[in-house]
Amino acid sequence: MKKLILSVLLVAMSISQASYLSIGESGEILPADKNYQVGLAPQLITNNDTGANIGAFLDAAWTDSLSSRFTLGVGVVDFYSGASLKYIPFPDVAQQPAIGLKASLWYAREETENITTVQIAPMVSKKFESADYGMLIPYTALGVSFYELGGDSKTGTQFFIGTDWKAPALPEYNLTAEIAMDLEDSTSHVSFFISLPFSEKSGF
Repeated sequence: MKKLILSVLLVAMSISQASYLSIGESGEILPADKNYQVGLAPQLITNNDTGANIGAFLDAAWTDSLSSRFTLGVGVVDFYSGASLKYIPFPDVAQQPAIGLKASLWYAREETENITTVQIAPMVSKKFESADYGMLIPYTALGVSFYELGGDSKTGTQFFIGTDWKAPALPEYNLTAEIAMDLEDSTSHVSFFISLPFSEKSGF
């Protein structure tokens, strides 16, 4: 019985530690004249252990189909960091949506526990523009995560749905809202991202 209780607690702990996993962006790649952006990412956990995280990130576009993101954060998870690559071989043109893949490597620290996660997430997005509401870029992704915690390994899955928004009132900012749904051994959460693009030559 003690072993069963311990196993349940360990799984619950590893799930809460994985709460920071997110996609946080559509399939769009930053343009050449603003090929970097910095931002903040508050997140509210909605299942298992409730709580919140706050992260900061830096994006860089390397080609017209490849970009990266580096993230640092704290909160219900003591500390987490992540590095990801987003590859979009099929861009959003005409009636074709953007189709690609985001691969991420995460490290987190919770009290005395370390957790390492590799996440692979196929993703699709499509932009829509309105004179009144600006540009909306809804996206979906299916995240498959491979966790390593205390010598034990497991796999979790999440379904993500979100949208980027270029609001007419804040044209210089990129805004993103995302909902993650726990499919298996993961978390559900609501995340928000606000970022400011810039260029190393011209600034913000």
